Amino acid sequence: MTTFRNILAGVLGFLLMFSLFLWGVFFTVKSTALNPDFISNRVEKTDITQLASDFSDEYFIEEIPEDMRFFKDVVYEVIADHEPWLKEQFSSAVHKGYDYLLNKTDTLDIRIPLEDLKESARDSLWLHFMEKLPEWISSSDDEGLKNLIYDNIYDFVEGIPPSYLPDEYSGLTEAQLRVYVDLYFEDIEEQITDGHLPAYLEDEIEDALLPYFNQYYDEIVEEVPSEIIINERNIIISEDNIVSLDTEVLETVRKWAGVFNAVFYALIALMVLLIAGIVLAYSNIKKSTGSIAKIFLVYGISEFIAVMVARYLVPGFLPTGDLPDSFQNLITDTYTSILNPLLWFSIGMMIAGAALLAFSIFYRRGQVVEVED
Repeated sequence: MTTFRNILAGVLGFLLMFSLFLWGVFFTVKSTALNPDFISNRVEKTDITQLASDFSDEYFIEEIPEDMRFFKDVVYEVIADHEPWLKEQFSSAVHKGYDYLLNKTDTLDIRIPLEDLKESARDSLWLHFMEKLPEWISSSDDEGLKNLIYDNIYDFVEGIPPSYLPDEYSGLTEAQLRVYVDLYFEDIEEQITDGHLPAYLEDEIEDALLPYFNQYYDEIVEEVPSEIIINERNIIISEDNIVSLDTEVLETVRKWAGVFNAVFYALIALMVLLIAGIVLAYSNIKKSTGSIAKIFLVYGISEFIAVMVARYLVPGFLPTGDLPDSFQNLITDTYTSILNPLLWFSIGMMIAGAALLAFSIFYRRGQVVEVED
């Protein structure tokens, strides 16, 4: 009978070990890919402005007109101003999307308002433009602001105070007008103190440039919708730009998400039953706790070693060599974060195993020994 109990306990122990390895994988997926908090937290820790800057400089710099490249730093400042808002909207959308995919809600309704963003971005853009203006005016780089003004000379001179221009400037050639523009810039540069323009000059420049800035900005954002709506059927960007979603695919995802959760909790119940079976098979607290302790320790130690090896060896093989440093760091950090739940689970199992082993030893030493007369 003892042999049968030992064999039964061994089989149950093997099944428990296998269940722990399987549940560890499920636990990792549930804690990362199926956890909206994990996704939103990763985005919250990401420097979106730096990513946008590196991505643009690496892949799109040639697409930006040369006379506008000086302006990109201002755009990055605007992105930085609105980064908290972008992350907040992303987090809200992710949680609503996951609620639908994980069957917590029956409908999908994500709305991202853009109207206030457009006006806020306008104000932010102009603010940083004026902050950078003294630097651009003082710059000797002919590819900067001056080059942009030269390319639009006839529009720009209309905003220059008449005192800087001859009475009949409308008949002057482009080359002649540049002379007066240069004089205007030289006069402005002489008034810059500690990187700042005097207030009256800022007002003067604003009167000259703001109308053209607003006109140019309005042309850019004209096609930007006032709201983006995502439901279980469509992604509605505008009346003319609607992306239909495959409802069958979404329903399949919802179905398998439900199956995944069912298996996840079924594995927990199975492990509890296996532990109870081991205890019943031995019918001895010392042996059963010692056996379970060894299973926990073997699993915890082996899983911990596997995770640590994966953390330090795998990143070197990730295909990130051609990406900017910020993207490489993002991928590496995300990969490490994905392994963290399994790492902590393995540590928890080692602690639990050590505690059970200590208990089994203590229990043996604490037994009362009967003395024969």
